[in-house]
Amino acid sequence: MSSTKINLADGNQKQGFTRLGWLWFFVMIALTFAILASSFLADRVSLAEGDIAPSNVYYFGNATTFTSQIYTEQAQQLAAGEVEQIYKYDEKVAVDMQVQVDTLFDSLHAVRVSDAVDEAKLLELNRLLTPPAAEGEEVQPPSQAILEYFLGLDDAGETLLRNSLKNAVSAAYGLGEFDEEALPEVEEQCRVNIDAIAQSGRAANFMRQAMLLLEFKPTHVFDQVATMDAISQAISSVQPISITVYPGQLLITRGAVVTAANVETLEAVGLQQPGSGLQAYLGLLLLVVICYALLQMYCTKMSGDNNLGVGNINLIAILFIIMLLIARVITLIKFDSTLATDWMLGLAIPVPAFAMLLAALVNKRTAIFATLIISVFIGIMCGAHMLYVFAALVGGLMGILQVGRMNSRSYYALAVVNISMAYMLVSVSWCFMWNYDRAALYIALLMSLINGVVSVILMVGTLPLLESAFAITTDIRLMELSNINHPLLKRLMVEAPGTYNHSILVGNLAEAAADRIGADGLLVRVASYFHDIGKMKRPNFFVENQKPGENPHDKLQPSLSTFIITSHTKEGADIARSYKLPKEIIDIIEQHHGTSLVKGFYNKAVEAAKAQDIETAQLREEDYRYPGPIPQTREAALVMLADSCQAAVQSMTAPTPGQIEGMVRDIIKGKLNDGQLNQCALTFRDLDVIASAFATILVGAKHYRLPYPEQLAKELAVKTKKAEKEAEKALDKTVEKAAEKTADEKPAKESEDA
Repeated sequence: MSSTKINLADGNQKQGFTRLGWLWFFVMIALTFAILASSFLADRVSLAEGDIAPSNVYYFGNATTFTSQIYTEQAQQLAAGEVEQIYKYDEKVAVDMQVQVDTLFDSLHAVRVSDAVDEAKLLELNRLLTPPAAEGEEVQPPSQAILEYFLGLDDAGETLLRNSLKNAVSAAYGLGEFDEEALPEVEEQCRVNIDAIAQSGRAANFMRQAMLLLEFKPTHVFDQVATMDAISQAISSVQPISITVYPGQLLITRGAVVTAANVETLEAVGLQQPGSGLQAYLGLLLLVVICYALLQMYCTKMSGDNNLGVGNINLIAILFIIMLLIARVITLIKFDSTLATDWMLGLAIPVPAFAMLLAALVNKRTAIFATLIISVFIGIMCGAHMLYVFAALVGGLMGILQVGRMNSRSYYALAVVNISMAYMLVSVSWCFMWNYDRAALYIALLMSLINGVVSVILMVGTLPLLESAFAITTDIRLMELSNINHPLLKRLMVEAPGTYNHSILVGNLAEAAADRIGADGLLVRVASYFHDIGKMKRPNFFVENQKPGENPHDKLQPSLSTFIITSHTKEGADIARSYKLPKEIIDIIEQHHGTSLVKGFYNKAVEAAKAQDIETAQLREEDYRYPGPIPQTREAALVMLADSCQAAVQSMTAPTPGQIEGMVRDIIKGKLNDGQLNQCALTFRDLDVIASAFATILVGAKHYRLPYPEQLAKELAVKTKKAEKEAEKALDKTVEKAAEKTADEKPAKESEDA
């Protein structure tokens, strides 16, 4: 499809772009940043352990695997808890019991041998032999007899008593390894041993009282070191636990209590927002500036389109903002379901509509570049997921391919299918690559179908509005105008049938030549259909609409006839404006005759002046020329040449192919010499190609046949007469040369004779 036509290529508009371009640049950056920033961190949350989740939290990125410290610690704690306590036989317990007995008797001995009075000794002994009070138990103090018994012992008796108690305790611990549960049995055994060893009842009573002061300990004790070693070994044997989060996975359900594991997962996949995110927003602003700098550089230096000025920059800016706003609205939709519907809504953003509008209103090259930029922005709005970038890019490019084909309802349906299929293929490939579940795949396919339908509807619905707002003529608009059922064409067919047929032929002729030189063939054909609509004002004043023998110009002055004929360009432009035809077509209607001379009426005026003995110098050619302007574009020049050539060849009677081509080239040469092609971009090579194309089509249109014998005789007589005249001219030239030679030789001979 050819590029769009926008009349913004003059120097003033380029200068305006220099002034307004930077303003638009900063305005676009600000608006785009504001829209993107509103959703840039929308998928991130700030949750703490124990919070209630306000909404479903999905993960939108690629599959991510991380080592969970929390789950690993839980596994280590579980492994440590499964380790049983380790016990051992403590030989030091029996020795410690002997030390306790010695310590007790040393204290008692110090009191017995002290210089204190007996009453003081008895009080001190009572204190030493009274066991400490345990909670909930009654204290069993020693009896007076026990105190007096010990106080009355000598050293030998005390030593015997000490050793007897030690032997009783040692014999009790000789039972072997035992735990705390067996302590009552050990104590009871100790009492039995005391009764067996004691020399008297008083000695047994004393040792029983003394035994109450001893702390019996089990020999089967907990081995803390061995147990800790076992726990450490169990912990070290636990492998780190890895967690994989898949795209579209629901991390936290709305209303659920946030756990430490949830917080850890959010941090691992980058959804937990730390602080204000100022650094992230600065990065976003920088990316937006880079994208728009590339876009402005392309539009001003690399697009290859001299018409890409203020109007197109404004249009691109408006479409960018509209598309970003639509995308923002779509990303705000939340169903809060456990399915991936919220996440897959990004596939429903109608980027193809944006791409198709730019391709139709500007050109395909600019549309492709702008689609690349908008795809990056869409990816940012959808959680920086490459799926949406790739889908938007592929869908946009597919949409650009549809522009130029949608000239009927069937092609609208085909465009929906093609765009939807492009999105579906991207979605299927992505779901297969990252192992999406079946529900996510089905939702992606549904969103792809919705995108195709919405994109085509949005493009078809807004295109006429944008065409009118920016005075742009698209190929789709031209295809609509090329329909012969257009009201103006139907009027032309009824009111000026000859002009209508002539216009159709001119359209076919001009389009063929336009295609060969790379001009806009569609614009040329449509403009040709309408180029002579001004003749509907006075159709019978134009030869193609006249009946044989009826020519109203025979009764008019040449000047008046010229005025009537030349007025059809202005009147045609007025009619075109009343029917709201595009400016490009109106320009061609006004320019298709340029400032050409109406030779027939000018020559008639000259002959009339001669007949009335009026000086022909008083006749101005300007009065017998069209008002112009001359063609400003290649398309207008093509309509001019096609119009003149078709009319001239149509007036020829049984022309040969050579005569047709000669006529075509003479007309083109005449327009060139008359200065009618001075302001269009046609080259001499283009003119040669145009002449060949015109001749080829016109020869076919005239249906050239072999001449009849009568015609051959007439042509032979004409050729014979022409040959005779040429022979007479050659003979006359020979005689003149001979006379000149004789005249030159005579003076020379006279001088020699002298």
